[in-house]
Amino acid sequence: MLCLHGRKTLLVAALTAGGLLMTVVDGFTTSPQAVRSAITLGPSMKRNSPSSSSFFMAKSDTQLDVGDFQRRSDIVMNSSLFSMLEWSELYKVITHLEEVKVNAGEAIIYQGSKDDDDMYFVVDGQYGCYGMKDDFQVILKKYDGSGCFGELALFFSTPRALSIRAITDGTLLRLSRDVFDASVQESDISSEALKLLYKSYEEESIWSALPKLSPEELYETLVVKSRPKKKAVSLHSTLSGFAMGAYITSLVPVFNPSYNDILQSPQIFQMTGHIDESILKAQLFGVWALTITGIMGLFRLPPRAPPCRAYLFLYCAMSSLSTALLTTSNLAGVEYYLIDGFTAPWKYILLASAIISIFIGLLLLDDAVAGEMRGRDTIIGAETRLKAIPLFAATTLSGLTALTYSLAPFFTDRASYDETFVAFIKEAGIEGANVITLTAGVGVNAFIGLFTTLIFEKKLTQKQASSAYLMAVVILLTDPLSTTYAIAKNPELYKELASNQEGANFYLNVAEHSHALELTIAAVVITALNAFRKVIVKNGKISLEYFTDPYYK
Repeated sequence: MLCLHGRKTLLVAALTAGGLLMTVVDGFTTSPQAVRSAITLGPSMKRNSPSSSSFFMAKSDTQLDVGDFQRRSDIVMNSSLFSMLEWSELYKVITHLEEVKVNAGEAIIYQGSKDDDDMYFVVDGQYGCYGMKDDFQVILKKYDGSGCFGELALFFSTPRALSIRAITDGTLLRLSRDVFDASVQESDISSEALKLLYKSYEEESIWSALPKLSPEELYETLVVKSRPKKKAVSLHSTLSGFAMGAYITSLVPVFNPSYNDILQSPQIFQMTGHIDESILKAQLFGVWALTITGIMGLFRLPPRAPPCRAYLFLYCAMSSLSTALLTTSNLAGVEYYLIDGFTAPWKYILLASAIISIFIGLLLLDDAVAGEMRGRDTIIGAETRLKAIPLFAATTLSGLTALTYSLAPFFTDRASYDETFVAFIKEAGIEGANVITLTAGVGVNAFIGLFTTLIFEKKLTQKQASSAYLMAVVILLTDPLSTTYAIAKNPELYKELASNQEGANFYLNVAEHSHALELTIAAVVITALNAFRKVIVKNGKISLEYFTDPYYK
């Protein structure tokens, strides 16, 4: 919103700051099954066990020489599950494996345990796979200098099927769930990989070790967790393409790159003058088409989609819905509208949608600080926490415009609104600027979703997507940003455009009386501080590596 830029606003909803305080990270617990197994198998090798520190000696990724890398590569490639990965993904896995030294008799995995989901590759040594047979614990399989185990928990998050113990001293390479998920996106768990896993375990006849799942049930579980069926994805892609086309087409009639003498700033679209009703209807159609397909996209996210991607798509959908409702209402200050934002229930719906989008933005910020890194490499500008934190803080604050508009009905009645703000918009001749500023956010959200999906599907690299996204942002946001700068440079600009000074200051007054800006900034700061607190509680400290390493847990 033009009147808003330079002093954005809102949030009675920053009350949501309180609801933002996320729960402290729970500590790890030991299951009864693990305790019983410990009595049978001996000392625990659990990562979080105090006794484990003497057994685990991790080798830093930066210490890998050519020989170490080749050795690891050969070991990982021996697994049919990993041999089908692309080289870039395989490289990430290999360089982030953790080398573990074990002693004879040490327990590595406990049957029935739910406390860890790491996978192990054998470098050297002998290892026994133990299970119950006729009420006796017996070795069902041996690993002698090669092989891998623990893939069931890594892929399915199921309890450990069997127990593994070192028979001799040896060395393992540990692949954590976080590294695996960050390196290999969920679509890469292809049906071929699932078939290989299914076939392997069926032939070894150890399914009795799984608590409740038969081979068929487990296979079906994997299929469900993999990418949704192609036909449905293609349908959604077709509708999204149509929606994007409708939105871009609606902008063509007002496309007019030039210097605006009235607003004293460069413009991409026609920012001043009256907007024709047919153009406005076309823009509303494009905005709603993008909003609906964005909401549909939420149902196309795979079940294993990382939180950062899920929150991002949820924010884009909710923010677009809030803006679409606002642009369709008389709060947009134009003559053609479908919703009366001053009457119930619409004024409550408008405010609620704006508040929810801000809240989701705060969840994004919390996840940027304390969440897992899995999936960050598919989001433009969020590959590390150092980049993601300011990005999502700004994303949260960008929802203030819609929220401030939504507060107007709670500070004035419709007649006063028409006599002040709407009259000012018409007298100043900036109806176009008002609508373009509002609808640009929906376009930006759509491009975020588009390029994130293209990176995820490996149709674009991060660099290619970033360049294309930057171009889209420049086109869509040049007008509101340049106008904001012009107003910040010359605060009297609005007053010079029209005699209706009350209308020119309308939303500044709303922001001041609601303390919107202050409350929103407070919500962002509280969310960030609480997220840092959770990290410190979990890890004991925060290092520079935590912010800069894309694979830091």
